[in-house]
Amino acid sequence: MANNQITIKPIANEVNAQGVNRFITVTNNVTGTTVNLTQTNPEVIRVTAPGPSGVSGTSGTSGTGGAFLTGSTSTNNGIPISVSGSGALEVQSNLTFDGNVLNIIGNVFVQGTLDAATKNFKIDHPTIPEYYLVHSSLEGPERGIYYRGKLKAIDTIHLPDYWNELTDDTDITVQLTPIGNSCQHFVKSVTQKEIIVGCDCGTPHCFYIVHAQRFNEGKFNILEPKKTKSL
Repeated sequence: MANNQITIKPIANEVNAQGVNRFITVTNNVTGTTVNLTQTNPEVIRVTAPGPSGVSGTSGTSGTGGAFLTGSTSTNNGIPISVSGSGALEVQSNLTFDGNVLNIIGNVFVQGTLDAATKNFKIDHPTIPEYYLVHSSLEGPERGIYYRGKLKAIDTIHLPDYWNELTDDTDITVQLTPIGNSCQHFVKSVTQKEIIVGCDCGTPHCFYIVHAQRFNEGKFNILEPKKTKSL
């Protein structure tokens, strides 16, 4: 075909089997071969003939939008690309984005570690329509978690049940702010389940904030050696 372009337009409902993927096989793989997916059912591109530059693909309901991926064809398995009926894209290989801005409309889940030079919060400004409201994440040398609230007429801060599995009671810190007067408040005892508070007047009435480190992912290392990868 001219320009080494392969366009696949499957017939609607051609395959009606739950949990079964269709496969698009490229056997005449030469430099510049492209595959355009023009529907949203699951597809997998497999390259059975070696090629010098791999196979690139575009996905999206119109055939012109969606994601663009490139990869190596050094093996016969090719580049596994799945596009679900809901528009979700699954890439079973390393993916490098070399553009300016990656816009994601929806949710992102990272099963691992997410590293970033800057971690911001950005939404439409609630009172100035022509601006965004931008905040940045609090940073520190630990995986910090917190729990806050108010005590009135009771002396016990009940921590969430999951703190028992995430934290170490020797690492928990508590800040207390009296409400209404300057009565001295203090911490009597600390466990992973509860904190007992006392005060000079006998009836605690205060705001509290409790901090701890999350240890379920192991020790947090603030130094990481730089790694280079050979191509």
